[in-house]
Amino acid sequence: MQSRLYDALDAVEADDDKGKVMLASWHQEALRGNSEVILVEDEIDSHKGRSINNLGSPLYVAVVRDQPKAAQALLELGDDPNYAHPEHGDGPLLHAAESGYGECLEV
Repeated sequence: MQSRLYDALDAVEADDDKGKVMLASWHQEALRGNSEVILVEDEIDSHKGRSINNLGSPLYVAVVRDQPKAAQALLELGDDPNYAHPEHGDGPLLHAAESGYGECLEV
């Protein structure tokens, strides 16, 4: 399931309308109570090229990957910008600020 989220985020960043449809399904899953995306340990993220795990909400994943268009699309769908990661407590806004992702902060 995690690769489909990456595919959706990447498609939105590439201005592919299919990405927004794909993100909408992830948003619907969050509304059904699956608010966090749990990734397999040592899953390699093709966008950043590093091992990752347990990234949190779809919006949080978009911000961690520095994908402002995807973050904007998720906010338009109603994803929660005040989400707090259960392990380390930061959320999309704090992560964007600490990482220097100015475009994600602007959305």
